[in-house]
Amino acid sequence: MQALVYRAWELGAISDRGRKYYFVQMSKRGWREKEPIEIPAKETASSLRDLVSAHLSDLGYSAAELSTVFGLVTLPGLRSVVS
Repeated sequence: MQALVYRAWELGAISDRGRKYYFVQMSKRGWREKEPIEIPAKETASSLRDLVSAHLSDLGYSAAELSTVFGLVTLPGLRSVVS
């Protein structure tokens, strides 16, 4: 929240007085130490695995094509981690 208030102030959307007011309010509520709500992580390791799998099986890309698109290097002798 602090970043949002600061950015709004930088852009001129709120005045110096408004910035100070919001920071004081956040301090009173303890929000400068901890955000008011916990935002759960939306991504999981399985999401990337599912995404790569979909490109390989459903969309017909090869591992070499995906490596090229993402600038990855395939080293000889290393097993593939995509299954």
